[in-house]
Amino acid sequence: MSSIVLATINARYLHTSFSLRYLQANLQELEPHSELLELTPEERPIDCLEKLLALEPKVVGFSVYIWNATATLDLLRLLRRVAPEVLVVLGGPEVSYEWQDQELFALCDYLITHEGDLAFPQLCRQLLDRKSVV
Repeated sequence: MSSIVLATINARYLHTSFSLRYLQANLQELEPHSELLELTPEERPIDCLEKLLALEPKVVGFSVYIWNATATLDLLRLLRRVAPEVLVVLGGPEVSYEWQDQELFALCDYLITHEGDLAFPQLCRQLLDRKSVV
């Protein structure tokens, strides 16, 4: 079980997400309670959801880019139906601007626009303190 899951759908199988690793390193004392989940566009949304829920997250941070916005939306729709109690935080270039009219925004609990290196760990601390889970 991981209290925090940092997730993204990479552009392709060989691609890795530097941003997730950077965010995880900045979690400091929460880092041992976190896990990375890198998915690929070839995976079905239901399979991605199964991998995500197997980690039993309390908070999921999705890194959203132009190449994964649609696939992330499909995954979030499923997540909201199956596990609405999981707190969803969105960040990344695709949701940092003109986010108000995006369906992704309607499906998240929290949105971090622009740099999340300090904002994401601070938000996680507040959310997990409130839930008394780590």
